[in-house]
Amino acid sequence: MEIDIRPLQKKYFNAARKFAVQGMHLEWYTGNAVELYLYSKYFWYLEISCATIALGAYLGNELVGVLLADMDGEPKVFANRFYRSFVRLAEFVIKLGYKDASNAYEKATKNKRCFK
Repeated sequence: MEIDIRPLQKKYFNAARKFAVQGMHLEWYTGNAVELYLYSKYFWYLEISCATIALGAYLGNELVGVLLADMDGEPKVFANRFYRSFVRLAEFVIKLGYKDASNAYEKATKNKRCFK
């Protein structure tokens, strides 16, 4: 069976979110399952909201990889109000409750946000 690259489907968003948890080792930063879930949702919604290209790598009907890109001047493929609202709320909570831990990340990504 060959890997097929085609547009990412929404029904695979949860699998893609889990890839982020695994690939970025987010479990290193918390032992709290709820915190890990919510942060991974925040991260996924932030990234998918900025994507102008969203491709999935599929082995049959199983998602095995994701490629997201943000091309200047191109329309976002999955941007919506709920995702943006979730990201803003999560960023507020992160700044409020995790201020010292989030400063380095915030400085590094300050100018890389596709929406404010």
